Amino acid sequence: MFKNILYSIFILLLISQKSFSLELIRDAELESFTKDILYKLTVGTDIDPKEVKIHFINNRDINAFVINSKDMFINTGLITASDNYLELVSVIAHELSHMIGFHVSRTKSEIARLSKKALPVYMLGIFGALAGSADTAIASMMVGTASVEGGYLSYSRTQESSADQGAIRLMCQNSINARGLISFFEKLEKSENSFINFSPYNQTHPMTKERYEFAKNSLAKYNGCNYEKDLILEERFNLLKAKLIGYTYPPREVKALYDETSIEGRYALSVSSHYNEFSDKPIVLMKQLINEDTDNPFFYELLAEILFTRNDFNGAIDKQKLSLKYFQGESDLLYMLMGNYLKQDKKFRNEAIKYIKSSLRINNSNTYSWFLLADLYSEYDLPKAHYATAERYFLLGDYPMSYKFTVKSLKEIEKNTPEWYRANDLLNIMTRKKEEKKESEY
Repeated sequence: MFKNILYSIFILLLISQKSFSLELIRDAELESFTKDILYKLTVGTDIDPKEVKIHFINNRDINAFVINSKDMFINTGLITASDNYLELVSVIAHELSHMIGFHVSRTKSEIARLSKKALPVYMLGIFGALAGSADTAIASMMVGTASVEGGYLSYSRTQESSADQGAIRLMCQNSINARGLISFFEKLEKSENSFINFSPYNQTHPMTKERYEFAKNSLAKYNGCNYEKDLILEERFNLLKAKLIGYTYPPREVKALYDETSIEGRYALSVSSHYNEFSDKPIVLMKQLINEDTDNPFFYELLAEILFTRNDFNGAIDKQKLSLKYFQGESDLLYMLMGNYLKQDKKFRNEAIKYIKSSLRINNSNTYSWFLLADLYSEYDLPKAHYATAERYFLLGDYPMSYKFTVKSLKEIEKNTPEWYRANDLLNIMTRKKEEKKESEY
């Protein structure tokens, strides 16, 4: 059964790669790390880090780009190719500078090519598909509002130099060593000189010798900007990089890069073995890691996922509780996972609903949380199940289906409740959309 599900996922991923130009992934550790970087970079600026969304593309090419003033896209390959966290920080700072400079709005003709299809979004790993049938789970993870099709943005040399200068300013003013930008340039130069390893980043962000020299000269304005590395961030980055390599590289390559003598090595190997084989190895390695670092929330999260795939639901619940306990802040993904583990046992139904609602409180665009909530309600409260389904279809852009389930929910849902008010809002929105569509046809 497990192999059949994995095979279905593999087939669907192949189809998605042909049907869509980009495959987005979500992961709590990845989002937490980059969120912390954003907050550090935006201190003393007019940028609200809460308004900036970083999306991650499952692609081994070195690339990053922005499509508006709020949405940034980073390939996993850029992260795994970075030698340290400062290189990744320099790229995020560079892309933020493109946003600040409104470079996107100056290339509207380019943006016009980047739409018309929704991007599929997957959980890093295999959780989504294992929660139900593979096609239903993957379909429910699709996001209907973000879309990119075709090529990438291409910035002018002037825009690139401006973004380089802006990146250096953001880093140096916030006491972050900006030399990661220089080492990243050197990496791109090597890539540019190699046909085999050529990076799309060179196409979207034209590299020139002048840019490289200009960036080096800009550092002099900040006395070299040679601040000490943040050792905690570097440790977190190394673990994150190992995790991404474990998920996105073939097992043979993972074993060539890592062994069990280091924490990063055990992390990468546990992820790789969990994703590619069915053995006790990932459980053994994760327990070793937890013994060495008892308050790392992402070690518990991964072990919970592994146990869940082995049908050890109580074990998964216990480990996920520890993940939530040690996580600094809140994550819609961690709450969502907890809700899914709890829903396997009917006696935990109310608690599962509480966690799923917490997930949606943080991110009400999480279509998979709406899917889980509808599934939970379907056992005893069909009107609310219909409402949750309407929300999910609305986010997916399937307005006819959303309208259908909204009408169903309003027939029986309790009046003057939050769900009743929201269902009426949905109905009004979709009624207007239907009217606008009719007018456009005349």
